[in-house]
Amino acid sequence: MQTAFSPVATPQVLRRQQGLAEPTWTSGEDATPIEPPLLWGFMPLEDGWAQVPVPNLSEQIYLDSRVAGSLATAAETSPLLQGAVALGNDHPQVLSRYRQEQPWNLTLTNAAHLDGTWTLASTAAGLELRRIALTLEQPEITLNGLFWLSTGKPRRQDALPDLEDWIAGVRSHPLRTLAPDGGIFPPVLTLTLDTLELSRRSAAEERSSAQLQGWQFTYAVDTTERTWILEDDTERLRLPCCSGWWTRECCRRIASVATAP
Repeated sequence: MQTAFSPVATPQVLRRQQGLAEPTWTSGEDATPIEPPLLWGFMPLEDGWAQVPVPNLSEQIYLDSRVAGSLATAAETSPLLQGAVALGNDHPQVLSRYRQEQPWNLTLTNAAHLDGTWTLASTAAGLELRRIALTLEQPEITLNGLFWLSTGKPRRQDALPDLEDWIAGVRSHPLRTLAPDGGIFPPVLTLTLDTLELSRRSAAEERSSAQLQGWQFTYAVDTTERTWILEDDTERLRLPCCSGWWTRECCRRIASVATAP
């Protein structure tokens, strides 16, 4: 399942935390590279930090480069789901009982296609529901609590932030599944969830909740080919970035990041 953090909101937060101004860019032959091209977020791991590159983009750059999608949508279609399905452990009653866990939640709002199998068993009292198996295609999911970045600046001594502030030292950035058309702000980087295992806690508990068993994601450049700007609808130009031109090769340092609770 492919997800992405907001390519506009996340760099905006990092710039504010690191005291950096919003980048400016204009199209044309005189365009200069974005400076700095990448921001560095720091993800806490069990044995240290993962240095995560984040493209230094803004809403204005998306608009000027004509990559931003349109707010206009196709004809309204009836959603497959009414309401939303929410799983997690972020209710205060649950967190107070499982203090060793980080708060997280998963919210399912829709899907492009849904197949399901309901298994019933005959009992003396009649039919009893035993099992439900659902398969969803292109689900619309929002995940909170899996992608954390430090709220502090790197220290001059070792170029890493610290975790002296255990309460507000890290911040969760929501991940959302990718829209088929890329959405209003198509992401440059994606996180592919290779593994995401959930289980239901004992029904005997005061408040039922889900338990996060483990997860693994791969952080990589989106392979979707996009034209960042068309000059007079004929000439293809590239968005300047990475002390040159923005290409997939600019982020060779991006590596897989695997985390687990």
